[in-house]
Amino acid sequence: ELQPRDQWREGMSPEDLRTAISENLESVPGIVASIGQPIAMAVDELITGTRAELAVKIFGPDTEILLDRSQVLQTLLQQVDGAAEVQADQITGAPQLVV
Repeated sequence: ELQPRDQWREGMSPEDLRTAISENLESVPGIVASIGQPIAMAVDELITGTRAELAVKIFGPDTEILLDRSQVLQTLLQQVDGAAEVQADQITGAPQLVV
């Protein structure tokens, strides 16, 4: 629930705001959040075909194998020092809510 403007916290940096939003959304099952600036995300998506700053794309005819391999790859990439917000995008069969 949104609070009236006079109740907003002061002094929160953009990074603190992103962290607070991410931490709150982590508790919701099935939610994968990616937080960024709309213009930067749109430019990245136009250039690469994905919203991420860095993306690994895998291709193949069998969606079950692709899903399995993407989960394995996600697990490996999450172990890389400095990696943040590592996620596997599910291209087909994924419900979406765009806000």
